[in-house]
Amino acid sequence: MAKVFNAQLIALWVREPLPRYTDFPGEPEEEADAANEYFKGRQKEVADIAAQRGIQINACPKADIPPKPSSTPPRTAATT
Repeated sequence: MAKVFNAQLIALWVREPLPRYTDFPGEPEEEADAANEYFKGRQKEVADIAAQRGIQINACPKADIPPKPSSTPPRTAATT
C-alpha cells in the first residue's frame, strides 16, 4: 500500500529511560550499549523487509523524554 500511495513509512522505537543510579560503575553505559545493539538489529530487520518490498522505511530510536513544561501558567478561577 505504501508503494501505491507513495507513502513515507517510519518505524519508531521508543525505549524507557535507563537507570541513572546503579550499584555498579559502568552499568548505565552497558545498558545503553545493549539497547543500542538491540535497536541496530531491529533496524536491520526493518531495512531487509523494506528492501524485499522495494520500499524505504526510515527507522529511528527515541528515548523516553518527558514533555517540557508549558510556558504559560495554568488558568484558574481567579485568573479567568
